[in-house]
Amino acid sequence: MAAFLSLILFLLLLLAVGTVAARSSGDTEEDYWLADRSFGKYFIGFSAGASSASSFIMIGAVGVGYTLGVTALLLPLGALLGDLVFWSIYPDKINRFARARGANTVPEMLSMTAADADRRLIRKAAALITFPMISLYAGAQMLAAGKTMNTVMDIDLKWGILLSAAVVIGYCARGGLRASVITQFVQAMIMLATSTGALILATVIAGGPAEIVKSLDSIDPALLQFSSNTPVLFLLIMVIGFAAATLGLDLALPYLLVRMMATRSPGEARQAGWIYIAFVQGNWMAMTLFGIILRTIIPDIPDPEQGLPLFAEMNLSPVLLGIVAGGIFATIASTIDAQLLVLSSSITVDLFPSSHTRLVARYGARYRVAVMVLIAAFVVSLALAVSATVFTLILSTVAVLGASLGLGMFIVISNIRTGSNAMIISMLTGFVVALAWRSFGLSEIMLEALPGFLCGLLVHTVLMKRFRNSGNDSYG
Repeated sequence: MAAFLSLILFLLLLLAVGTVAARSSGDTEEDYWLADRSFGKYFIGFSAGASSASSFIMIGAVGVGYTLGVTALLLPLGALLGDLVFWSIYPDKINRFARARGANTVPEMLSMTAADADRRLIRKAAALITFPMISLYAGAQMLAAGKTMNTVMDIDLKWGILLSAAVVIGYCARGGLRASVITQFVQAMIMLATSTGALILATVIAGGPAEIVKSLDSIDPALLQFSSNTPVLFLLIMVIGFAAATLGLDLALPYLLVRMMATRSPGEARQAGWIYIAFVQGNWMAMTLFGIILRTIIPDIPDPEQGLPLFAEMNLSPVLLGIVAGGIFATIASTIDAQLLVLSSSITVDLFPSSHTRLVARYGARYRVAVMVLIAAFVVSLALAVSATVFTLILSTVAVLGASLGLGMFIVISNIRTGSNAMIISMLTGFVVALAWRSFGLSEIMLEALPGFLCGLLVHTVLMKRFRNSGNDSYG
């Protein structure tokens, strides 16, 4: 009972922070979707980190560390390489491009250099790619929240998912990006405390580094080796593939790109990257190491992705257990609210802009709340239907986004000459190739983001050469 009350108080705190932030939001479209482009590097860096880290790290990374041992540390290393490339080159360009053209959403930004007659087609194509992939990603977050509630509080998975959705909608639907970013800043601090505290406590309980190494070696020597049964070349390909997937992810995740667009200057958008990288790498490494150590404390967990809440249940007082569960939930909620905003903008602003303008003018906040409730209901239904692990589901959705939407963003920001037909066909090519790559099991060798991206880029190059020769080019 004490753990349950502690968790509820924690959730009410998050709801209160989000509600206060929502009250400071304006009624304009730019304020709702981009917070009037007023945030500095610290809010953007921690907000972007919190929204990207999500259950992928707090739930998924624990399970991968538990299963693979030290080999799992190669994943954050690969991600670091991709993040360094992205944050060194693109954030200031994205901010400058969106600011100069007044773009409020990523699909709108992708369409900005097209001729007026073709702009709607690119925007709608990008929105149609975004909606199903981000919906599945959000469903994975809801599933992770439900798993946490189920493990720690013995709450039925379904009710855990519904409670998660209700709390996020409570502050995000009315406050837009401003409420999301401010709440995520608080959630980022909670996430740091949770991951660091869990790692330290697990190390102490396991008996220290020397005892951990000895225990892992007795369980399975492969847990301590990067390439016991795996060729070094294969591991190198895995790291490169993950780096490419991370770069594609950074270029493709609308809620990350929106934070670049919402930064108050191009310079601060770039500076936010160092905060983002330090935050994500710190949490990812901590949770992966925690998962590895957990193997020595609880050797036989049926679902390793429930490792952190199970560890807290076994080793903490009821009050602290509720706080840890709240910390895990804060992590998950920080991504869910960002994703619901992206889904709302895709289905309204990008797919039906004329209807959106008319309905906002007539109903205002009530319309926005209604849209988000309907979208949340759809995402909840996905969460209840999926059977994949959180880690696998997130990895596959972001890889497909990187191969399609990320390709489009790369073309626009890199000032590569393009055309509406070439842009749409190349993004769809990346989308289809990435899905096919995974369906044929080739993602075991390399994540589908890179082959999908390269195939889409090749198609774009061929089409533009053909269109240029025929004089059919919609772009200036």
